[in-house]
Amino acid sequence: YDEIKDKIVLRGYRDVFSSDKLQMDFLLAQGSYNDYKLVFHYRQDKEQLQRIFLNYDDFQCLDAEYIILIVKEKVLGFVTISKPVNDRTYDQALFELIESLAASTYISFKNAIFFHEINRQKEVIQQKLRTMTNLNTLIRNINSCTSIEELCDISIKTLHYSFGVKKAFIALSEKEEYAIKAFVGFEPRKHSFGLGDSWQDTYEDAYVSYLGGELHKYFPKSLADDIGSNNCLVINPMIYNHTDLEEAAPLGYIVVLHTAQNLKEEEALLIETLSNSIAPTISHLLNVSQVKKEFVPNQRELFLKSLSSKLANRHKYFMEFYIYYKKLIQIPFENPDLSMYNQYECYYFDNLLLVFSYAMLQEEFDGALEVASVEEAIHKLKTAYI
Repeated sequence: YDEIKDKIVLRGYRDVFSSDKLQMDFLLAQGSYNDYKLVFHYRQDKEQLQRIFLNYDDFQCLDAEYIILIVKEKVLGFVTISKPVNDRTYDQALFELIESLAASTYISFKNAIFFHEINRQKEVIQQKLRTMTNLNTLIRNINSCTSIEELCDISIKTLHYSFGVKKAFIALSEKEEYAIKAFVGFEPRKHSFGLGDSWQDTYEDAYVSYLGGELHKYFPKSLADDIGSNNCLVINPMIYNHTDLEEAAPLGYIVVLHTAQNLKEEEALLIETLSNSIAPTISHLLNVSQVKKEFVPNQRELFLKSLSSKLANRHKYFMEFYIYYKKLIQIPFENPDLSMYNQYECYYFDNLLLVFSYAMLQEEFDGALEVASVEEAIHKLKTAYI
């Protein structure tokens, strides 16, 4: 009896006069069997067999003379024997022996199936444990990221190396488009794309396709061509603290395009879990970046602004000035000590100290610049340390 098919499946057949092989199933008329009779004659017990098997006539294909049932509350199987070749008759002892051997064979067969299923379940559980361990490690690493670029890079590499994803990318909202921040398995020529009407259904829920294709439905032709072939398509939105009544586009998307094997349901769930996990961190990093722009001075921009002003004053009032520069390597998590330069107009960024002065300075610097434009200053500073 095959529980999946809900049928009696023919597992073995032999005819001493023929080498033919048969494959057939027998349908049971009822789920349980309460009779004590186990041995049936094909013709004499026709009515009883028809109440047990819906396709009783198929026993003729087996050249069955007797049918011996294997029963445990319901019919688990049967053994058929044809007429004896030497014209002798079968006795009760032979039927009991056949029944016993058939029952033992059935038990061994089912034990083998159960053993195989136990091993398969063990492999599935081990795979799920590895997946959960990798996911836990990923989430722990995500929580320690200090930039969006680092977060996206770690996420896409973990999908590739730990979960076997062949092609994927992470895109975040920037102005009117979505910028691809990290990718694997292909090289996009353009790192941004807009959302068409087909993306409306992805604002709140993930889109999952277990088959390839459909790239041109969601992506511009150039990006679809760069991606090439795909064996699946998972578009998972990253949504955090969405309380607006009007439907709004997500912070970003995790898009998986090709997996090592056919996409499985648990892999789609994994991608959704990852998306939900990194969305709060991305939102936090975006807020931090916005706060820095508003409240933390951007030393590079301030330097360029001051340089432009001094160049204009020199051209108008002939006020000559000098730019002194010095390499100062910043120790991680510590701010450099610039107290000795407080008397000057100084700026520090990219491990570089820059000082404006209208007079020659005696302090030790790596060099001094005289420039006629902002572009010349940038170029000289770049070449000074190459």
